[in-house]
Amino acid sequence: MLFLEALSRQNRNIADLRLMSSTPDTILRGLLSKSTPPRTTLITSPDAIRRTHALHHFECRFTSKDARRSHRGGEVSLSQLRLELFSLSLFEPASSLLVIRRAHELPLAIAKGISEELMKARGPHTPIIFEGDPLGTTHPIAKIAASLGAAVAYAPLKEIELIEWIRAECKARGISKIANDAAQMLANGGDGCLDTIANLIEVCALSLESDEALTVEACSLIVKVPPAAKEFALVDALAARNRGASEALLSTLLAGGVSPFPLVSLIAKIYGSYLSIQSMRARGIPDGVIQAKLGLQPWAYGKQREVAARMSPPFLRSCYRAILTADSKLKNRSLSPELVMSELISKLAATA
Repeated sequence: MLFLEALSRQNRNIADLRLMSSTPDTILRGLLSKSTPPRTTLITSPDAIRRTHALHHFECRFTSKDARRSHRGGEVSLSQLRLELFSLSLFEPASSLLVIRRAHELPLAIAKGISEELMKARGPHTPIIFEGDPLGTTHPIAKIAASLGAAVAYAPLKEIELIEWIRAECKARGISKIANDAAQMLANGGDGCLDTIANLIEVCALSLESDEALTVEACSLIVKVPPAAKEFALVDALAARNRGASEALLSTLLAGGVSPFPLVSLIAKIYGSYLSIQSMRARGIPDGVIQAKLGLQPWAYGKQREVAARMSPPFLRSCYRAILTADSKLKNRSLSPELVMSELISKLAATA
């Protein structure tokens, strides 16, 4: 397909509704079904893409481009906000909106001031939407939205939710079919960051033929996957006890010049995390506390927790001992790195 045709297909799909079954999207659907917007709305997410999509749907539903005013949080004054909120006139469009982008950049004094103005307002004012990174529940903007309006707050995605989001984003950009392994490759390649993954999907959408499926092979050709993503693919294959895939990935990595030392280090880190998860969950420690202690993203923690749950404690301990043994052999250079790593893969991919 020609580049311009692909670009046209992407633009036709860019405004498609990317809403899933999550609580924030359910709230958003409810707001979009009404005839008028709330007087105050807060849209937050740790990534830019989900809140941008939500704001886009909000703006398209309730106003025209000429009837909305937008300011960046760090570049607007309280007097300017007050003027644009309450200076309604006969010449003001009935469907006007005031949008504050990157609301987390609002100075606290201005956030408090505008919240107080909204709280004591008795007459009509221009509907205002605050969009930005997550705010604490005690933040003035979060409190006023909870009290007088609505809040659409997106949380970090767990692994299953991330894959679902990738599929929805692919579909919205004209990619109707995506292989499971390709979705996982995008998740690993973007390190779970939705904004990065969205950029990878955009490259894929511009490069595929109409109705062409996104396969692992196509994904690896279209998007230059960093070596780290292939290393994590090896860890995923080991977690699935897929010896054939593990050996093939190992061969590819070693042939590509990847040193076995960082590979063993990565495997040791992941399996050490499995051990920690098993141990702390056995002691009744909540998942949220474990996730924080290990410093993992929700999707990564959920993935590692599922793998740890599938392994028996004795098998997992034997795996960790095998990793330490392989590390020692590599440092002592008693065997070739290829043989040491092959032995390790055989032990880790064995059935518990």
